Amino acid sequence: MKKIFSLVLALCMLLACGASAEAVDLTGEWFADLFGMSMNLVLNADGTYTMDMMGETDDGTWIQTETGVTIDEEMPMVYDAAANTLTMDMDGMALVFGREAVAAFVAAEARTDAALEEYAGTWNATMINMMGMTVNPADMGMAMGVIIDGTSITMTSDEGEGMVEDEKVEGTFADGVLTVAVPVEGEAPEGTEASALVLTLLVDGTLQMETSADGLTMVVYMEPVAAEEVPVEEVPAA
Repeated sequence: MKKIFSLVLALCMLLACGASAEAVDLTGEWFADLFGMSMNLVLNADGTYTMDMMGETDDGTWIQTETGVTIDEEMPMVYDAAANTLTMDMDGMALVFGREAVAAFVAAEARTDAALEEYAGTWNATMINMMGMTVNPADMGMAMGVIIDGTSITMTSDEGEGMVEDEKVEGTFADGVLTVAVPVEGEAPEGTEASALVLTLLVDGTLQMETSADGLTMVVYMEPVAAEEVPVEEVPAA
């Protein structure tokens, strides 16, 4: 009797789970952020959908499945009940849609009273803004930053093979801003304008580095690395 009761209980739990999954209402609005660009997905009750991204709208059909929904019969989206999210796999990158609109990244205001000493230390990039897109370097499998010592700046980067330091360059400090001329490698074409790195401390304690080249502007936002987090080179015994 106990064995039969246990089997019936297990079956009831299984059916209950299945019923609750089928009963989840996934219609309505869903929001996501792709490199700083907002996406709005609307799943209509009649099985149609609209997808809006930066003013461009697409539409089609969708169906609900055991794991979530499928868009246009070929794009599955997995539903996470705990997080109340729908996740789409885009060539290995997870695009997560939630019920709340994603707040756009807004940088803090620049400081005009910063002292040179406040720039000193190691800074790691947390956000890159370029061509209207905002992305975290970590999401691209890379890391970058700067090491500042006085008016000397050393760029650092890691594309998966370990941190590499570029040649140290000297800058100038005035009006709370640190500016570094970017050296041009080789013979520059006639009419090429020299570019520069303009580093500015922001009121929230982060660092903004802006540079322009060939008409394109890139802004990198960085956070300071605590002294205990900076690797210390081992000095060989004498």
